[in-house]
Amino acid sequence: MSNTTRTPKVVATRFSMLARRDPGISREEIIKRGNAAVSDLKPMYVGWVEEYMHTLDELVCGARDAEEFLGERASEAYRIANQIRNLGETFEHPAATGVADSYCELLRRLTVGKHYDRRSLIEHLNALKLVCSPEFRASPNDVNDLLQALQLLVDRFPDPDADARAAQAAARAALVKS
Repeated sequence: MSNTTRTPKVVATRFSMLARRDPGISREEIIKRGNAAVSDLKPMYVGWVEEYMHTLDELVCGARDAEEFLGERASEAYRIANQIRNLGETFEHPAATGVADSYCELLRRLTVGKHYDRRSLIEHLNALKLVCSPEFRASPNDVNDLLQALQLLVDRFPDPDADARAAQAAARAALVKS
């Protein structure tokens, strides 16, 4: 028999049935267990970041020029900086999260624009080494100043998404006016 009303027919799949199943524990308990798991992993944070920093240092400092850096090295550097950013967020290290985020943006702009600026890459790397050090202590204002200085380095390169963001902002402004 065919569906003559042209209304979508929902077919239960194995996944949808599993998703609807009662988990047997409350949302609060799931969150509590997740937080406990993160706490158990916290001692490993420093080792993970040190390993990532070592690899990032080799990728960035090992490249002699744009040809050697742009491409696979830059992609791998971005992946590692993103991992550091995620670890910083997960383990509540906002300075590491912010500097790694800035580094990701720098790498994205350099890669998309096919630019190479060793100085900016190394300055960001040094800032990342500083904030990822277990001994690092700074006030939120100091971290904010560091992030603003790094943003100046990032802003030297064109934002590949600037036109799209400007168009979105204009569209939002037009909606507000109407």
